[in-house]
Amino acid sequence: MLVAFNQGNAQIRSIYLTPHHVIAEEDAASVATFLATTLPSGIQFRATEKRISPYATYFTFQQVIDGIPVENVQLKVTVQSNHIQYISGTYYQVQETDHARVMAQHVDGLVFRVNDNKLEQYTRQLVSRGNNDLLFEYRTPDGQLAFVDDRRSYFILPDTLVHALVFLPDPITTAETTYGGLFVDMDDADAVALNNERVDLLMPATFENDTFFLRTENIVLKDLNVPVIPIAYALSDTFHYTREEDGFEDVQALFHLTNMVSYLTSIGYEVLTDFYIEVDPHGASGADQSFYVSASPPSIQFGVGGVDDAEDGDVIIHEYVHGLSDFASPASNTGLERRAIDEGYGDYFAASYSRGYSEYDWFNIFNWDAHNEYWAGRNANTDKHYPEDNSDNYYAASEIWSGALMDIYDIIGKEACDKIVCEALYASFANMTMHEAALALLEAEDLVYAQTYQAEIFDALYARGLVWPDDITNQGVPAEIQILNSMGFAAGSGPLSIEFPEKAHTHWQLIDISGHLIVQGEEENNSFQIAPVDAPPGVFCLRLNVDGQVFSTRLIIY
Repeated sequence: MLVAFNQGNAQIRSIYLTPHHVIAEEDAASVATFLATTLPSGIQFRATEKRISPYATYFTFQQVIDGIPVENVQLKVTVQSNHIQYISGTYYQVQETDHARVMAQHVDGLVFRVNDNKLEQYTRQLVSRGNNDLLFEYRTPDGQLAFVDDRRSYFILPDTLVHALVFLPDPITTAETTYGGLFVDMDDADAVALNNERVDLLMPATFENDTFFLRTENIVLKDLNVPVIPIAYALSDTFHYTREEDGFEDVQALFHLTNMVSYLTSIGYEVLTDFYIEVDPHGASGADQSFYVSASPPSIQFGVGGVDDAEDGDVIIHEYVHGLSDFASPASNTGLERRAIDEGYGDYFAASYSRGYSEYDWFNIFNWDAHNEYWAGRNANTDKHYPEDNSDNYYAASEIWSGALMDIYDIIGKEACDKIVCEALYASFANMTMHEAALALLEAEDLVYAQTYQAEIFDALYARGLVWPDDITNQGVPAEIQILNSMGFAAGSGPLSIEFPEKAHTHWQLIDISGHLIVQGEEENNSFQIAPVDAPPGVFCLRLNVDGQVFSTRLIIY
């Protein structure tokens, strides 16, 4: 996909590549060689991560200036079958004054961050890893504290199978009711109505020395933070607890996490779950909140204020998706819109997971933990629109993204949408905008389904304000060939104009997404126009044979 550069004062954001560039090996060195010939002179990046999805390989590069990292300035390069498909991300154009300052201030812990298009210098220090927190302090050159970075995202033995009683995914959904009456928390006390919503199922655990432990190879339950509550274990293969017993939350957490892993494996994304994580079902210092910690090892803590968070499958899945996102695109969850996107991904998968069991109130995220006197919860079915409903409150803004994804779910179905979203997780980068995430989602669909659902997804994203007709023009066409008035052509109000730097012989074809020829023509000039066509709305391919060279681009028609 080729999208015109959006250049600010010092920062260029891009999602592009045309034509697809062939590299010798799918390794960081080959990609780095290509970047060195593509980026402006003096721009330096170093490879930091490599992730392989079922459909592509994703490389993350971080910008450096004289070896000093520029935090949250990343490029993401997608490679498929030794072809660089597209590049996305940002880089900072270094000024001479910046360069001199770097050379003069090279000290341990020095990092740079781009703030309001200005390169700012800080020293970074890890100040807390207690209770599995991860906090960094950033100080200015004169030693003043600038800000604290909280790296939490809030809300090995053979496995065997054990019996467990769990909410599937929560008592509100299975009872098809609302919070209140018999369905209230009661300070975690037992109640017949609530206990009746438990379901007896099998889940993986570990059997060692005649004891069953609630852990698998990659998911281990641990007491990481107060309240101090030991993790349940059993001498038989049965973990049957009522909700007032602490073991109930333990079982809930492990069941829904392993169930999600099993589902992702079934749709081809086992590789996405191939990381070790520790989980405290009674943590977060007893607060009414849960969070994911991006550390080594990563962890999740579920709060116990109000309704115990680990009693709600939505909360469990939401927090685990932060882990999936972090594993797929490490160190990328920074920036307000990027964090809103991550919250939206968590809410989307919570809704998709819950909806796999019941359509009842699927749009209410955290049906049991929220939508009550404790807190309002979130909704994955609002009419929020980008950019006017975007805000500094990234939790509220996340409903734009989760709503758009659920729109797509409704159109193409659960499995197809889940796979595309899984693939899109690999394409995230620091300070990503929702617009860029939408373009990455289209690229993910192209990688997974070869544009089978491209028109439907584009329409859903367009309805939310996340993409525009110009986003799917000029891809696969060199910059010297200009394609103009795509919006007028899309709306049927004006012709599409194609202009060349000099006279050329061109044979062109407009083809629908099924490969059927809609209209074609032949021109011998430095420009020509294509009149609006009478065709059903959708995505079309414009193929240009220019003096024997073939280019193609996608066009939208409404």
